Amino acid sequence: MADGFAATTWNPADNGSACTLSGGNLTAVGRATNGTARSAIGVSTGKWYWEASIYSGARPPIIGVGQASAVLTGYPGTDALGWGYHGATGNKIHIGAAVAFAAAWSNTAHVLGIALDADAGSIEIFLNNTSLGVMYTGMTGPFYAMTGGDTDGAESGTVANFGASAFAFTPPSGYMAGLGV
Repeated sequence: MADGFAATTWNPADNGSACTLSGGNLTAVGRATNGTARSAIGVSTGKWYWEASIYSGARPPIIGVGQASAVLTGYPGTDALGWGYHGATGNKIHIGAAVAFAAAWSNTAHVLGIALDADAGSIEIFLNNTSLGVMYTGMTGPFYAMTGGDTDGAESGTVANFGASAFAFTPPSGYMAGLGV
């Protein structure tokens, strides 16, 4: 990690009303309506990698990225300013449209890796260190990490690792180990 690197957290001043933060603002638990959290730090350039584990007892969240004004009253990908991945369905979501992307999963014993190339406007998703593929290209930033509740309103939760502690898996080559400044 670079000297002086400060990893972000979920932003307690910028999340939906049905989203509860805990654990140093690294755990976000919410429901679909108003259950979304956004990171405190966004990026416009560079390649960034962070991980998200599923909060115990919760369903897989919708995780991804969005701009600073992406809605928090839905889930990542609800509007044109956000891009999300929903593990429970395997769908990727943008502008509210769910499109098949990868196999669905529901077990909470998984680690998602998120590789954001802010320069190219692309995001790749990893499940337990196996790439599910590049989810979106042509995105425009600046980008903030986002997590949100399940689309059916069930409780969903994420424990984020933005680089303040060791990762479960090695970031892809050329990516900064974390999200921050």
